Amino acid sequence: MAGYDELMEIMARRASHRKYLPDPVPREDIEKMAAAARLAPSAHNLQPWKLLALTGRDLIGKIAGAAAGKYGDLVRRLPEEAREEPAKFGFFVRHFGEAPLVFAVLSRRSETDWGRLERLHGVAAPRPEGFDPDCLGVGAFVQNLLLAAEALGYGACWVAAPVMYAQAEVEKLLGVAPPWRLVSVVPVGRRTRDRDPAPKKDVSEILTVSP
Repeated sequence: MAGYDELMEIMARRASHRKYLPDPVPREDIEKMAAAARLAPSAHNLQPWKLLALTGRDLIGKIAGAAAGKYGDLVRRLPEEAREEPAKFGFFVRHFGEAPLVFAVLSRRSETDWGRLERLHGVAAPRPEGFDPDCLGVGAFVQNLLLAAEALGYGACWVAAPVMYAQAEVEKLLGVAPPWRLVSVVPVGRRTRDRDPAPKKDVSEILTVSP
């Protein structure tokens, strides 16, 4: 099936790119990526997401600087003999500062149908461990964004470090206020070189077909 083959080709060649050419990303392409992201599924179709497309060099640099600064503070709290490896990871915290476009992915807690009934009538709903419908939806949202970037010829990377180490500081720089929270950033730009995708497990390792 041609549609499946084309989709698989895009998915198979997508890789995480962390170095970009300085060329600006046209507004048309920014909107195309956002249009793809919004088609993701979400629990009860509540679509608990929002995108900020950052193109200003000053703001992007401040965000990367805030994340790198907080991470550096954390590394310095380690015993000196334990700092070498974490210090090397600093690149992965700040690399997006060189991208011509950075998407800030925002999410908010949504109320499911049963959650509303629980609130109104006090009938407790099950709370499965490790299950977060909003998080699942945002994951699909970001995957659509990454695949659209690849289809348009851009390199991109899903980055959580600014949230892990400097969520409050970055939200302040972006003017993010409740109920919204920053959950990821996705830098995008023309790639400086081709890069092989990370190896993935074989279908036989992940699939069980039940009779």
